[in-house]
Amino acid sequence: MGATARQGLLALRGHNEKQESSNKGNFLELCELFCKFDLNFNVKYHAYLSYTSHDIQNEIVNIVSNSTIKVIKNENLKCGKYSLMSDEAYSFKEEQLSFVCEIL
Repeated sequence: MGATARQGLLALRGHNEKQESSNKGNFLELCELFCKFDLNFNVKYHAYLSYTSHDIQNEIVNIVSNSTIKVIKNENLKCGKYSLMSDEAYSFKEEQLSFVCEIL
């Protein structure tokens, strides 16, 4: 999920997120993939959870984002040396800002 959120162009939600839909969206498809590798997630996902609320999906994306930032920060603190680079691009519809953190 972190990879799809990072790309920015890959939508997480589908048009029809019902269980019988053949195209539920990337978020629910990733949940189905996690079910194959994590038994606990599989049990909870199929018994209790639907994840179809936009608020819930956005909250999970934010949690993944914060977790990723925390991992990068901890790696930087362990190493002590790092390099940051940023780039900003504008188009007629939107502006984009990207950051690169290299741990030396």
